[in-house]
Amino acid sequence: MDAQPPTVESLLVHREFLRALARGLLSRDDLADDVVQETYLRALQNPPRHGGSPRGWLATVGRHVALRLRQREAHRPG
Repeated sequence: MDAQPPTVESLLVHREFLRALARGLLSRDDLADDVVQETYLRALQNPPRHGGSPRGWLATVGRHVALRLRQREAHRPG
């Protein structure tokens, strides 16, 4: 029997954790907010397939999103 993907509500309870993680990685509130939004977008488009708490999965996705965003910002002229 396959585990059900997490609900939107079970993902959203981790928003402060995810924002703090993104803020720590990027040191800018505006970029941290972008990471949180992109992470939740990805979670809704392709949710984790395992049961239980999605916190670790969100952290992994959030780190990847933050890394890509930091790389884009480093290559942006200005």
